[in-house]
Amino acid sequence: MRITYTEHVPDPKLRGTTTNLPAHIAQVLIASGQAITVPYKGYQEFLAAEHSTGSDPNNVDPNVVGTCWGVIDKDSSQFSIVRVIKRVGSETTYFKAPPTDAPLSIHQQFHELSRTEEGAARTAIEAAKAAQRVQQSAEKLGTLAVIWKGK
Repeated sequence: MRITYTEHVPDPKLRGTTTNLPAHIAQVLIASGQAITVPYKGYQEFLAAEHSTGSDPNNVDPNVVGTCWGVIDKDSSQFSIVRVIKRVGSETTYFKAPPTDAPLSIHQQFHELSRTEEGAARTAIEAAKAAQRVQQSAEKLGTLAVIWKGK
């Protein structure tokens, strides 16, 4: 809000000067008689005066904290695989593997969870293969016994 200081302002250097102040401060000065409102000539003058300094640094979205990284375990993931999450503001991106700009801790956490998953899967596959070999051996022996008795 644009104001001009009157002769009632305590600081003599400010008397008669015009300045732009936040509305809540200007209204107090106007109500106390230390300043008067100076209307703008047009919309362009208003924009040039009020918005020349840019956005107020205190006017920020508290939910935006920059870039946040995370890793989701396969048990928590809707895709049943380990995923890397990158949140920038209100945008969330999922990755199958850590991108190059991910922090080292995210790379390490992803690889630990991936190795655990691969190791458990590999162990389960090896156990299934061993069980299959035992079953095939038993079936072969059973078939040979039937053929042997048949002769």
